[in-house]
Amino acid sequence: DTPNPVIQTRISGKVTSADDGQPLPGVSIVVKGTTTGTTTDMNGAFSLTAPEGAVLQFSYIGFVAQEIILSAQTDLNVVMQPDMEQLQEVV
Repeated sequence: DTPNPVIQTRISGKVTSADDGQPLPGVSIVVKGTTTGTTTDMNGAFSLTAPEGAVLQFSYIGFVAQEIILSAQTDLNVVMQPDMEQLQEVV
């Protein structure tokens, strides 16, 4: 028996703010447990390759970090919530 090859899927999407629906440029996206990652562009868009079942970690200063488990989707739109506690500490 040969092990099943890990099928890499190309995932693309957009990250926006829950506050105003505006795109978030510079959001860090990492495949959990790896060094594979990317950041969103000026339009909040991203694309990367990850295996099905991987966990994508989204983080951005001033927003609550999110983890999303990939299933069969290839198009992923993420809405990030502002982190009110972190914002208050800055002021």
